[in-house]
Amino acid sequence: DEYWQTLEPAYCLAFGAHSKPLSGSTSSAGGNEDTFLFENNESRECALTWEWTRQWSRQSSEVFSNSQSTSLFGRETGDDNSSISLAHTQQLSVRQEVLQFIERAMHGPVRSYVSILPTYWYYLLCRTLFDWAGKSYENIHARSDTITDHETIGAWKTFWSQFIDSVRNGTRDFILRNATYMISKGPVFLHSVLVAAPTDLSVYLIAYHLVNLDNWTKFSVRGQDGGDLSCSWQEVKLWWPFWSLVCSMTSWFNGYALIRTYANSMEAACLAVGVALLAPELFGELHLTKIAGMSDISGNHRPQAKLAFVLGGLSACVRFTSLAAWIPMGILISIRSGMDISILSNGSSVKLYNQTKVCGTLIKLCAAFGLLGVLIGCCVDRWAYGFWAVPFLGNFHFNAILGNGSLYGTHPFLWYIYAGIPAVCGSMLPFLLFNLIVLFSNPSQISSNCNKINNTRIVLFGIIVPYVILHSFSEHKEFRFLLPMLPLICVLAADVMVELVIFMEDGVAPIDVDAVKNSDGLVKRVENDSRGKLSARSKGLFLVMIMLNYPHLLYLGMIHQRGPIAVNRYLTSVISERVQRNITGRTSQSIHYLMGCHSTPLYSHLHIPEVKISAWYLDCSPDCRSSSEEICESDAFLNDPLGFVKATYDHLPDGVCVDSSDGNTCHRDYDHQASLSKLPTFFVVMQNEAATISSLIEDWGMEHLGSIRHSISSLSRHNRHNHEYCLTSVEDGRAICHNPITFFSLIDVHFEHIEIYSI
Repeated sequence: DEYWQTLEPAYCLAFGAHSKPLSGSTSSAGGNEDTFLFENNESRECALTWEWTRQWSRQSSEVFSNSQSTSLFGRETGDDNSSISLAHTQQLSVRQEVLQFIERAMHGPVRSYVSILPTYWYYLLCRTLFDWAGKSYENIHARSDTITDHETIGAWKTFWSQFIDSVRNGTRDFILRNATYMISKGPVFLHSVLVAAPTDLSVYLIAYHLVNLDNWTKFSVRGQDGGDLSCSWQEVKLWWPFWSLVCSMTSWFNGYALIRTYANSMEAACLAVGVALLAPELFGELHLTKIAGMSDISGNHRPQAKLAFVLGGLSACVRFTSLAAWIPMGILISIRSGMDISILSNGSSVKLYNQTKVCGTLIKLCAAFGLLGVLIGCCVDRWAYGFWAVPFLGNFHFNAILGNGSLYGTHPFLWYIYAGIPAVCGSMLPFLLFNLIVLFSNPSQISSNCNKINNTRIVLFGIIVPYVILHSFSEHKEFRFLLPMLPLICVLAADVMVELVIFMEDGVAPIDVDAVKNSDGLVKRVENDSRGKLSARSKGLFLVMIMLNYPHLLYLGMIHQRGPIAVNRYLTSVISERVQRNITGRTSQSIHYLMGCHSTPLYSHLHIPEVKISAWYLDCSPDCRSSSEEICESDAFLNDPLGFVKATYDHLPDGVCVDSSDGNTCHRDYDHQASLSKLPTFFVVMQNEAATISSLIEDWGMEHLGSIRHSISSLSRHNRHNHEYCLTSVEDGRAICHNPITFFSLIDVHFEHIEIYSI
């Protein structure tokens, strides 16, 4: 549900009333039904979850303010001879305002609009196109005058004008016909370009920089004479970046999560790009500090490093938990910046530790530009919300201080270790574990020349481990919370893959290199035509990576829990057809989703030209979840679907009962149709609950419109005589049945369905 919870605010910001968020469910402005709803003065309804509408309580603020005022007043008037100076009073007032601002921020929204800026800009572009395409055609056929023999002079001009009109009108028709698809699926394609692609590129650049730390790699090889050339370095400049990119592009979790509008996707992109920009500071050789231009004693830093920490500040605005990665990175960079190597007069080198330089890097680079990123994020939220908000403080207050994250599910402390990381890594897990074992198998060689790359391992694991540990303290855990660590895991896994596919040939150099020893006994770097060609082992591993990732990526993306997206696609097609055929006689439609918490997307997947759609879903906000006296609408419906539907839609006048205590049905002597005036155009219900309430809503005059496969519910042996899967209503014995999908006449796959009812 995180996917469409971030789509809705962008849609609301672009298409809502006056393009302002936090306006609630705004109704479209009234007007002629023959006009399009894409005009600038028209707006559409939008839906925002509690994360975006959470507001600071005025009552608590007044108590806070009164207590401060009373204290200040007492100090001012308690003793005329010892009054507080004006400057001191102003100082206390500033302090009070700062405290009030922090209080408002901590009780305010928990989501930042920074993460949805790409989607918002895309929706603005769509709105511009819709406004242009939605304008009434100016006598489309009027300008296609018939050319007669007496109008031969203007024939070419008339033909060209008709051609331009046809192209323009065809473009308008195409835009309006595909408006729903553009709004619902466009952000996915946008994120694949603006989020997923930069992340993949950053993974490649990180590994490429690690290879280029020295002209040689870590691997020891043997010459053609079979002699051991241990501690020699052979160039494999493109293999590590290549396999890092393969790991990133074949990862099932990257393919599933990065293209979606998760806040974690933006966090992952910011972190991956930041590590790529900070690669010289994080991984560079200490004695190359001044040569590489990383930083010097004067405190100057590369523009790329400054940009990286601005991205870190923006990432913290999106999710404050990203600090679990950026703070260790800042500490590592600061410590490394203080390690200088001085060359003595006799030619020897001495390592020196400069504490001033460490503090300068920590403050002037990490903290200063990180705060700049936070300030930019706060300005974005100020513009979007209409008031000053610091969502990462609200997120911290809600999850860390109040501990309300546990309302959405809890897991054990070690869940990320035994479930989260293995699931997210997938086929990369063995390579990651091998890299970890190699790192700690011989710690004494970490500073050895033959193990220079171990320092890289320490830096990468130094970012991953604190991130996982700090997230483990939160009771609420999800796989997507580990997404920002996946690019670094790809680099570590590719490190082992290179050794597997290239440097494990028995006694033979993996690349046909004419090994020649120089004066120091090291193998010289030799260019050859075979470099960059995939061996049979490389092709086999590449195929294994695809086969172990893509099948279940396709399953998760196209089959498992596909109902929420498919049901809205089905509804929009039905509504569009009805409007075109003028079946309903109106351009206003209502949909009620009687399903669990945040089960389906709403207006971002229901955008139809010329149609106003009003959607309603069951409440499951933290206010009712955390209350011991209040029951959420979603829980009340799941506990008693029939009772909830009767109480919500079938209201009876005073003195009239539905069923008496002895089981006899009371006589209804009121206008039943008037009591059902609140019925929507469509009901969307899960199959289990639909079996309970289907008889009631069908008695109201609604009919079963269709069924949408949602997820696999069970598997069974094929029964050729009777293989229908049915759910029977307890009330009147009505059944909802669906045929399973049979494979090879052996196995029946039964699906859970979403049922749709319509007037």
